[in-house]
Amino acid sequence: MTIINLINQFDMIFTTSFKYTSDKRYRVKFTNSNVLEILEKLNTLKYNVTNNIITGKHVGSPLDTSDVQLALNTLEQIVEHYKKITGLVTLSVNTKTYKMISYIRDSERVDVKTLAKQVVVEVLNPETEIKNLTKKERIKEGAVLQSQERKLKLLRKQGGK
Repeated sequence: MTIINLINQFDMIFTTSFKYTSDKRYRVKFTNSNVLEILEKLNTLKYNVTNNIITGKHVGSPLDTSDVQLALNTLEQIVEHYKKITGLVTLSVNTKTYKMISYIRDSERVDVKTLAKQVVVEVLNPETEIKNLTKKERIKEGAVLQSQERKLKLLRKQGGK
């Protein structure tokens, strides 16, 4: 699963309803967007759900261990990716989820100009061709060339030309 899909999955899981239910039913209140605090509270929520420590109130949609575990695993994977792309060993105490997610989305965004330059360079300066290519190698080279041409057409469409 790509990191963008993981972020979208976390956004779908960790909703207002999820937080409200965890507060009213399991006494775990998510008060801010601090990543370390959210991880700690998700672990507490997992413990409360697993051990059926509830207030007795019937609010929101019921949570089970798999729901909480999915949210916890997803956030942990996002944090690991963030640490990898930033070169951090540990997260800062002040790291916020919205800032972390924004940074990841910005780093994953494809720069159209850079991609266009790469395609143009490849099309204008093809690698030196070996004259004695096998049939499979010629087919493969043709497929690569067609792929590059499609990329260039898509870039032209996006650029409005």
